[in-house]
Amino acid sequence: MDRSQCLVWLRRMALACCVFWAAPAGAEVSVPTLSDPVTDLAGVLAREDRQQLNSQLQAHYAAGHAQLAVLILASTDGEPVDDFAFRVASAWQLGRAGADDGVLFVLATQDRRMRLEVGYGLEHCIPDATARAWLDELKPKLAEERYAAATQQLTGHLIEATQRCEPGSAVAPAPSKSRQQRSNPLLWMAVFFVGSVVGRVLVGVAGRNRAESKQARQASRRRAWALVVVLGGLAGLALWVFGLGWFYFSAGILGGLLGAFFLWRLRNVAGSL
Repeated sequence: MDRSQCLVWLRRMALACCVFWAAPAGAEVSVPTLSDPVTDLAGVLAREDRQQLNSQLQAHYAAGHAQLAVLILASTDGEPVDDFAFRVASAWQLGRAGADDGVLFVLATQDRRMRLEVGYGLEHCIPDATARAWLDELKPKLAEERYAAATQQLTGHLIEATQRCEPGSAVAPAPSKSRQQRSNPLLWMAVFFVGSVVGRVLVGVAGRNRAESKQARQASRRRAWALVVVLGGLAGLALWVFGLGWFYFSAGILGGLLGAFFLWRLRNVAGSL
């Protein structure tokens, strides 16, 4: 492969990386400033409803109970609502210091997605199954765009639950794997690039011996393609073992396959000239 062909291959790999990361790499929705318990960026709550909710939640917190917050926005712009809610909860630091007894309800009206982020100190008061059941109860009201009624219903459940349940240990457990496994675009691109180089090398070596018969070279290439998939899978498994998630499994395989494909394509074009 001459220098011009190498440059073409590198440009194509860069373009592929840009295509795969164009959507996720967009600007994240910024975390709003916490000024009141209820933040309605979508403007779906009437002023009276918002004031009533704010009064209830402020009184609840002033009485020594959990700090409850509501964030309503139109869309998270493609970011999973779980990740967005986690970002907001991390920035707002709801609850009392050392108790981690805050609860955040996020509703994205246009996305039709919602999330209840519960502090570690209240997980025994509001288990995941209970939180899911409460959110499911809201769906009929949300489908009718009765946002105030849905929010009032959920905050009622939260107030009742946190009034009769004391926060647990102030020591937060280690983050769950789902939180540890958040994707890192730079690492994904690095794995993708390494996989593409490996795939290119394997397929290049497999087709190097011109003395072999056409059938033998084809069989050798098939083994090389299979090896690309196996190596990509092993790389993904290794990254998962280190707590980085199966997300990178796709990077290794996809990079290897694209690298092999571009080399195969360039050889075909060169052979036809």
